Amino acid sequence: MRKHILFLAALLVTFAANAQKSNLWTSVSESSIKYNLFEGRKKPSSYRLFQLNELVMRSSLTSAPSERVVSASASSFLVTVPSENGSFEQFRVVDAPVMDPSLSAKYPGIKSYAGISVANAERTIRFSVSPEGFNAMIFATGKSTVYIDPVSAPGQTAKYYIAVARKDVQDDRQPFSCLTEPANSKISIPSDITGRLAADDGRLRTYRLALMAQKQPMQKEKPKYLQP
Repeated sequence: MRKHILFLAALLVTFAANAQKSNLWTSVSESSIKYNLFEGRKKPSSYRLFQLNELVMRSSLTSAPSERVVSASASSFLVTVPSENGSFEQFRVVDAPVMDPSLSAKYPGIKSYAGISVANAERTIRFSVSPEGFNAMIFATGKSTVYIDPVSAPGQTAKYYIAVARKDVQDDRQPFSCLTEPANSKISIPSDITGRLAADDGRLRTYRLALMAQKQPMQKEKPKYLQP
């Protein structure tokens, strides 16, 4: 009898945890917001708004397995995210850090993840969580990239999330000009490593990047389509 009770209790806890994870997102009607959420910003032609229980999301993600242990396609850890049409989609997710371990230790509140759709293996996701919130990009073959980013009006504390397809964002990109003088020297790649440069062999690789930048006053960066 005791074993049955313990089993039932464990089942209820698991059910409650899964239900909680699936209800992290709440669809929001823009008409219920009493101020202009896009004041001074470019407004996409089509999008959906949501609110997120960030605390529960952040807590649940601590259980995501490492990509070094299991691939996203084989992960049993599921995360539900909204789409630009208002529906919700589940992804198999793994912890996929992009920062050097020493830098990650310095900023433990910033985490990166990767995933693959449960319903369609051609749909993948990359997302991060940080003190600024949740940011995601959903990729699909032949489809417009979908962005999920926090958005809030100036002076307002309430945080909302926008799900929008790239095709519905006004293209304000400026023409690019490369001003770097071409080098005369040619870089040769040793023949013994050319075979290891293939990016489609299914192997996980780690690359190191050294980046130099001029220090500027700290500013809260916003996605292009949310900037004035």
